[in-house]
Amino acid sequence: MWRLFLFCVLCGASTSAWAGEARLALLVAHEQGWTGEPRLKYAIQGDLLPMAQTMRRLGFRVQVVQNPSAAYLREVLKQVVKYTRRRKISTFVFYYSGHAGRFSFHLGKRKKRPLQYQEFLQYFQKIQSRRRVAIFDSCYSGEIIRQFGSLQRYRKLLQNGQLKGVRARRAFDLSNLKLPKKGDERGIRIISSSLGVAWEVHRYKASVFTYHFLKGLKGAADLDRDGKITVDELFDYASRSVQQETGQRPEQLILMRRNTPYAFAPAYNSRLRIGSQIIGHLRISVSNFVWSQHKSQRAPLKLAIVAGKGQVELKHKQRCYRQQISIPNRSEITLRNRWIAISCHRWSGKKKGLIELPTQLRREVPFKASFSIGAAGSLLSSALAGTERLGGGSFVFHVMPKESLLLFGARLGFWGTSKVFSQQTLQQFYTELRLEGGLHLKYLPLSLMLGGYVSGGLLFQDINAEASRTGTMMRYGGTLQLSLWFHSTILLRASVDGGASLSRRSQAWKHLPDWTMRLGFAYHFQ
Repeated sequence: MWRLFLFCVLCGASTSAWAGEARLALLVAHEQGWTGEPRLKYAIQGDLLPMAQTMRRLGFRVQVVQNPSAAYLREVLKQVVKYTRRRKISTFVFYYSGHAGRFSFHLGKRKKRPLQYQEFLQYFQKIQSRRRVAIFDSCYSGEIIRQFGSLQRYRKLLQNGQLKGVRARRAFDLSNLKLPKKGDERGIRIISSSLGVAWEVHRYKASVFTYHFLKGLKGAADLDRDGKITVDELFDYASRSVQQETGQRPEQLILMRRNTPYAFAPAYNSRLRIGSQIIGHLRISVSNFVWSQHKSQRAPLKLAIVAGKGQVELKHKQRCYRQQISIPNRSEITLRNRWIAISCHRWSGKKKGLIELPTQLRREVPFKASFSIGAAGSLLSSALAGTERLGGGSFVFHVMPKESLLLFGARLGFWGTSKVFSQQTLQQFYTELRLEGGLHLKYLPLSLMLGGYVSGGLLFQDINAEASRTGTMMRYGGTLQLSLWFHSTILLRASVDGGASLSRRSQAWKHLPDWTMRLGFAYHFQ
């Protein structure tokens, strides 16, 4: 019965989970301890189940065990040992959330034969895996008792509310874990939340250590911002966070050969956009992570991905292609439709050392919006006023539908000028709200927009004279805009507008041809 149940659970792994590097996680939690120990409210709902969900996203085959007896957990460990002898496992993770004492796990009502640490360690060492990581979120109150001198002082702290909102757990004592002095190429890590007190915090609805450990797994532990989270980074992040919150420092025991740090989890800090013209089965590999995605529709797709160099392989209609990619940190790139044909026999399939992860799709907005602010000088020539020099600035908002060369936008401009008339300097001010649209072509460092516009605004004439005048003006016509990009945010923009203006002067509307030339700098947001 035991064997049949465990065999069915472990053999239910999906092909994607076992493609490339196989990883297995055994996650255990128990809400009850021995007599007199408080029930742990969040051990399962706040610790175990969120941990299982996160590990599955990381490509682990997950075995969850809730509230086991010592005999049950002992049998599970035996079956895991047998399973890893039949199947190659690159990484094995054991996680425990619950009560523990100085020598054994406290798994519910005390039995004659509790699961001792030394017994657990024997099973742990027999598991056939290159990397074995054990994580214990279970702590012993002896540390805080030693710190404050007596159990009476500890109880007084609780009564006074100085430890408000927490409940103590009895702990897993690392001092009783004795690893062999000589190890082989298989690495072992033992991580404990603390030797003092572990806390369940009501605002987290989880234990402090597991909460920060999961937060680190989801990206916060990527301390060097390279898109990869190592076990060292995970421990450092969780340790620092727990210490800041509780004053206790988690501990780590390592017996491991390390040439290069092992990327335990990805930090999804970049995006890869796949255009509508690309159809087929895609495999994207960056670092030691691989994502597979079948794209059958002519619609753009956006994937969360890690930063770094890698490659994309495409299989479409029994033909295979490949291209190299370089993904900057904290940015988004679009996959080019430029491929090198390869033999489908070279299709990577399963590769040793690669971790197959489920793709994380990001909602694709059907348009791209941008905003810029700039200053410019311009020449305005009209049949009524002749040629005038203007200076000012504008706020520009543009919207560009995805997979399209069209561009639409709005521009709010403020322009001023001064001219000498009858030995008097007269100042004029013009404010304009303009709608524009057209074709937009971009080939960095240049971009070109060819289209039309319509605008309306107010003209304030002779504002420094006693008899100032205010009028309305409408303009329409065609526009040509050329931009030179010095950076993704800074550009030099030149534009030429040609059309006509409709203005109200002397109680009458006048329709006159005009043209404008502008040159200035802009700062671009996107």
